[in-house]
Amino acid sequence: AFEEGLIPYVPGDEERSVLVERYRQLRNISTDHQTVLAKRAVENTAADIAVRIGLVRDGEKVSSMDLGDLAPALDIALFSKGADGTSLADRYLEEMGDRLNGDHLTVVEALADARFSVFELIERHPVAGVVLLDLSTGEEVWLMDQGFEASVPPGYLLALRLIRPAEFHMTTGVVVSMNDQATWEAANRRHPLKSTDDLLVIGDRDRLAEAVYAAAVETDALVGAV
Repeated sequence: AFEEGLIPYVPGDEERSVLVERYRQLRNISTDHQTVLAKRAVENTAADIAVRIGLVRDGEKVSSMDLGDLAPALDIALFSKGADGTSLADRYLEEMGDRLNGDHLTVVEALADARFSVFELIERHPVAGVVLLDLSTGEEVWLMDQGFEASVPPGYLLALRLIRPAEFHMTTGVVVSMNDQATWEAANRRHPLKSTDDLLVIGDRDRLAEAVYAAAVETDALVGAV
């Protein structure tokens, strides 16, 4: 049944159970650190970004909004490089690195090395999660995400940011459906997209992320924070 795609995983599989528990541990750690970073971003750049991508018209409202409602703006604020070539996640690692160890250090290092791209879901992973194809590099990526595994079909296109704190990748929380041509067109107006040798030419990934999130707000393509 699993091989035919009728069920997302084999019940009672010990390898899967261990892997899912490991994923949940790392996800909780990532959420804790991203929450700390998000609160810093709300006090600084998040309001301007939220206005730019169309989440709000009045930046003054941002301080009273739920962090989940600000997720796309916070994602940009946390991971985009500034004029000095560093992101908020980079600076957090530099600040906290000596005080962290084990999984906490591994996760914060992964956050500082996060990457944004557009992916196609190829298939379910044989143990847990799914396999994605990075449309900009042609690389296959193992993503641990039980929601995707259970409900997203092969061939589906998604834009998201990934971190790799273990042998698998995880999302940073914001997912955009790229299955609608209107979303592609809206993103392309903000940051031109083209293909060469069957690969998506991205150029500036920070600009692409902002273009995609703005397009998602415009076309209602935000899958949500996961």
